[in-house]
Amino acid sequence: MSKELSREGHRQRIRDAYIKNGAAGMQYHNMLELILTYAIPRKDVKETAYGLLNHFGGDFEKVFEADYGTLCAIDGIGENAAWLIKLFGDIPKHLYKTGKNTADIINSYASAKEYVENRLSGFNKDELLVMCLNNSSEVICCNSFCTVADGRLNIEPLKIIEYALINKAAALVLIRVKPERSYKPGDDDVDSVIKLSRAMKHLELNFNDYIIVGKDGTFSMTYDVNYMNYFTN
Repeated sequence: MSKELSREGHRQRIRDAYIKNGAAGMQYHNMLELILTYAIPRKDVKETAYGLLNHFGGDFEKVFEADYGTLCAIDGIGENAAWLIKLFGDIPKHLYKTGKNTADIINSYASAKEYVENRLSGFNKDELLVMCLNNSSEVICCNSFCTVADGRLNIEPLKIIEYALINKAAALVLIRVKPERSYKPGDDDVDSVIKLSRAMKHLELNFNDYIIVGKDGTFSMTYDVNYMNYFTN
């Protein structure tokens, strides 16, 4: 059997595996192989896929978060492969930011955790997002509210409340993204929750949760006995 036939057979097996089981049934290097077959059509890309993943320490998400220049500098990754990888990374962020998620319902920790983990993988800096929900707990919008430059969050509750009212929200969820640090609440997170909770106390606007996305997981303050009294969901 020629190398060309062998290569085409391998590519077809990867495609068939994806069609049968979806991404959940594939290893990361196989998914990268599948992408690279469309950018590098006449070459065995298995080792290139392994090399690409290993370059980022096996972190699949970092492959798609990398900038174009970094990708082009990796052995075997040319301009076509780099822009295709960037496109795959940018599509979920674009869908998220353009409001395609308004049918998402956030009415439990499980649904909040799933939303955060599926939608926020593209955020790679310390920042605070504000999620507005309607009376049916559907997401109206979820956008970055401020970037935390010095590692310490200091919110202005009235601005957050104003943002919620402009979007006609019935409830709020704050999401703190800490990509380089632990999900454990810091003093600034607790202070922010207390300040916003006090400001919202006499409003017909619920404060449902404060979720922290860290490098080691996701944490919901409303389901922790130490903080649950600050929330009104």
